[in-house]
Amino acid sequence: MKNLLLLFILSLFLIPIASSQSSLCPDNIFVNGDLENGTPTASHQDIANAVGYSRIWAPGSWADYYTATTGPFTPPSPATGNYASCWIANYAGGGTTYREGFKGELNVTLPPNTGTYTLTFDMACLGGWGNSEVAVYALHNPSGGDAPFSPTGAFTPDNMSLFPTGTTFLLNTIPVNASTCSSNVKTNQAVIIDTNDPNYPAGGMTHIFITHSDNSSINGARYMGFDNFCLSVSSDCPGSYVSNGDLESGTPTASHQDIDNATDFGRIWATGSWADYYTATTGPFSPPTPPSGNYASCWIANYAGGGTTYREGFQSKLVATILPNTGSYTLNFDMACLGGWGNSEVAVYGINNPSNTTGLTPTGAFTPSNTALFGAANTILLGTISINNTTCTSNVKVNHSLTFSSSTGGGFPASGMTHFFVTHSDNSGINGARYMGFDNFCLQSAQDTVPCPKITSTKTTCIDDVNGDGVPDYNIEIFVDNPGILNFLTTCGTISPSSLSVPTAGVYNLTVVSNGTCSPFQFEYQSLDANQQDCWREEIFIQLPPCKDDCLCDESFFDAVNLGFNAVLDCPNDVFTPIGLLDCDRVTWSIDGTAIVSTVGNNPFTNPHITGHYEVCMTVTRTQADGKVCQHRFCRQMHSSLVCRMARIGVTPNPASDKLTLTWSTENVPDQISISVFNANGIEVERIDAINGHEGQLQIDIQKLDSGMYFIKAEGAQYAPMPIKFVKKG
Repeated sequence: MKNLLLLFILSLFLIPIASSQSSLCPDNIFVNGDLENGTPTASHQDIANAVGYSRIWAPGSWADYYTATTGPFTPPSPATGNYASCWIANYAGGGTTYREGFKGELNVTLPPNTGTYTLTFDMACLGGWGNSEVAVYALHNPSGGDAPFSPTGAFTPDNMSLFPTGTTFLLNTIPVNASTCSSNVKTNQAVIIDTNDPNYPAGGMTHIFITHSDNSSINGARYMGFDNFCLSVSSDCPGSYVSNGDLESGTPTASHQDIDNATDFGRIWATGSWADYYTATTGPFSPPTPPSGNYASCWIANYAGGGTTYREGFQSKLVATILPNTGSYTLNFDMACLGGWGNSEVAVYGINNPSNTTGLTPTGAFTPSNTALFGAANTILLGTISINNTTCTSNVKVNHSLTFSSSTGGGFPASGMTHFFVTHSDNSGINGARYMGFDNFCLQSAQDTVPCPKITSTKTTCIDDVNGDGVPDYNIEIFVDNPGILNFLTTCGTISPSSLSVPTAGVYNLTVVSNGTCSPFQFEYQSLDANQQDCWREEIFIQLPPCKDDCLCDESFFDAVNLGFNAVLDCPNDVFTPIGLLDCDRVTWSIDGTAIVSTVGNNPFTNPHITGHYEVCMTVTRTQADGKVCQHRFCRQMHSSLVCRMARIGVTPNPASDKLTLTWSTENVPDQISISVFNANGIEVERIDAINGHEGQLQIDIQKLDSGMYFIKAEGAQYAPMPIKFVKKG
């Protein structure tokens, strides 16, 4: 049940999950795990053409991006699509700066103290000599930018020091030598990621990066291929409402009364409702068996005399409120009897406690009753479990299951259930005290699984220009496998209809009015099943066909490319605009040999301002209606002495649920800045104007924002805005 908080976050946010979301790696946390999203070329040093992948440092960290059938050596086998490749070169002499590699982006930040994950990927040895060693690192790099420190030698600085201190964590090294590098056959590698390790980045993991190791005792260079990166959460309790069900998130101590150390667990009332939080091998009695991680424990003491206020227990916060009248739910958990005497009874309650506060303090063992601690209208008894001499003979874990209805007619809180809490029952007819251990809480909907509609394939044809803007428009046939509802969203134009009811599996049609800004065209869709539950989100990439007869690979194409582009060099951005291209032309822009982005036709390319000398090239690809492809390149030397002022921005905590603190420094200019908060769709949701532009700190209240991903941008005169992202937790 590890990592269920992250699983819930993935299901809640509108995060593009591309073809990496496959049956081979469901719920993949990589943006583009199988590298199918992007445009490989036959040229060298183009890893940035793969969506979600980039170089590690500015010069020299080249890696290649090829299709299954291209590359400088025989491609990896079996051929399963695009792949990344680079030289893994451990030079024992250490006198060269030669160090290749790449980094891959995750859909969400993988926070610390959320348990253990497994990263798998395919690796093939394509050529080379001698012995080398692959190194895989976890990286906190929310900006996605290059490392601020470039190597000055093969091992200087070492890989751990390329990015700032505390942002890099070595996951594993994989030796590559003559005995393991005899063919181009892919082998699957598995790397364990322990987010509880004290050296794991405090800000969480945003990328993995791969290069040669810091092992200077070996000597060799091997050209390696990489594919099918898979990092997914455990699925032993998919969709659980308990954010920290296995209690792996937190820091147990050997001291008593520390349940608050477990993430999203806490006391029931302010004083006296103690519960313990231990590792699998510690505790005042023999720990639960089999040991499987941290656990909670407390005394379950039903005193028939009723003359004491002694009542232990704990409450657990849910990742989302269970709303009333939404069906039945099942809570499963492991429980072990660790010691004690007599008979007692565990009681589990559901409560509405959105402020996460403690309840009334008892004045007796059963006064007030457990139902009255948070108010009868806010509390429902989910179930009780009897414990006596016959069921409490060992410390072995036993799984228990409680099923309850969310019907308000059955006493379910009208505002929903935000927590459950565990303590002794209100049964004063028994007498005993048992010290109990609890673990592996799993709370799921008990409804039958409803099929989720998904788009299995697409077919695109040209239609007349709908809005008269001169940009071709299209009809897209989508093939859907189950009934339900699909909601569509794109930044590449408009899709009609934006919402589609699917009564049966089959073929449906969409009209796409393209604005020509995306190549390939992309759109996101959200699936709702027959119960109107959000069950799938995916991003679709489509290479749109040419729609004009004048898109010809003749002399006019080369003349049009040779007209070049206009350049406006200014702060905060440089803008490059082609002069004579057609809408069927796809442009790949590169700066000093590094591919940056693709555009369509005469649409401009905007890049943060660069000071000094550099070369800008546009590589134009045209596809005729008969499928013939032609390509031509045009380059210009650029120079600018204009220096843009840069802002440094930090935000903590991230993710945040209530408030976050923003700090900034803009090198003493401008005098004033404005702060804007945007949602994932680019809509401004909050703006703060005219505040001190030199440096400062500001607390922003985000309680009213919906859960999801947001961006903060600081703007002022004469410096380039640097947006940073943060996640609002539910």
